[in-house]
Amino acid sequence: MKRWSLRKILVCLMMAIGAFALPWQQMLVSLVMPKQLAQMSSDPGEREQELRSAVWRLDQMGNVLPYGRGSIYVELAAIEADRGRHQRAAALLARGLQFEPQPLEARLALVRNTALAGGSANRALAAAYLHDVSRFAAPSDAGDIIHTATLLGLPNPWTEYVPPALSLDRPVSIVALGNIPMRTLEAITRSLEASLGATVIVTSDPGFQPVTKNRMSNGGLQYEVDALAAAIGREYAQALEARRFAARLVIVDVDIFAFGLNFIYASVTKDGSSLISIDRFSDADEGLARMRATKQALTSLLDQLAFARPSHSACVNANSAGHASFDGKTDVICSETLLSIFRRQPAPAGGAQAQLPQAALPVSSGQASAPDFR
Repeated sequence: MKRWSLRKILVCLMMAIGAFALPWQQMLVSLVMPKQLAQMSSDPGEREQELRSAVWRLDQMGNVLPYGRGSIYVELAAIEADRGRHQRAAALLARGLQFEPQPLEARLALVRNTALAGGSANRALAAAYLHDVSRFAAPSDAGDIIHTATLLGLPNPWTEYVPPALSLDRPVSIVALGNIPMRTLEAITRSLEASLGATVIVTSDPGFQPVTKNRMSNGGLQYEVDALAAAIGREYAQALEARRFAARLVIVDVDIFAFGLNFIYASVTKDGSSLISIDRFSDADEGLARMRATKQALTSLLDQLAFARPSHSACVNANSAGHASFDGKTDVICSETLLSIFRRQPAPAGGAQAQLPQAALPVSSGQASAPDFR
């Protein structure tokens, strides 16, 4: 065999191994990820161009979350705010804050720019943002939050703001397949009932054995999510009938993957339901594993109802990158998400527009007082 032929075969083999080991989305990230802020030019004009180029590239990446680049959005938002482009600044901040935790000042900048963009809808959203900030604030942050509320004429987020309530008009179906711990299922049910005002109907099949294509991964079998969902949909059609339920969650105890990804925790499938795997949520601390499953169930339901991810990293359906950021989230459905849900409710008979709850509207609070954190 000629040397060049052997070399060519070895190169092709290495490329094949690399393509198998490194999902295409990760390859995309490595190729198009923009520079860090510290690597950008110090010249104001050149730096602004680099920021705009970086934001454009990050936006093209969609759901491939470029953690560590949120500050790029925050810096460009400050430039837009200085030029009076508050709506654009608010949009940049909302996007940038989704990537990773940012300083309080960045979150208050989102509140300010949203309110200054004008209109009752923006002011109501600013009040929701501020309420979410207050929920997760440190005691030392209270003064800055109250100052922002007073300056913008927004309600005191601790005493004058009430988030819109959510009550689903149809029950939620949970189909639990395989070895799903009863305490985990009970925790998920309680959480959906309390957080979403939902009636939950549970269908369990501990003896479920998936019969669909699979592959070996992580020391066991792994199932492609759409194929698995299709098989489950055929076998449990009544429990997953779309017209009967506001949302449908399928919880399985097997590992799942999607095209281009080594594994996933959950996915909204082609039939509109949500499939959740608790396989990689397991932990020696059963309480932690149960909390992970509960937070994922809430997140999956909100994803299924097509509500955008919130800007605050502590909200239950915030973006996350692995167990560390996932465990750092709370189980709270934030006011930002609740407000977006409320706005999507059908208009009442006669064609009138649905009205925001009075408590959610910004009102002048005068000299607001700080909460007692003791």
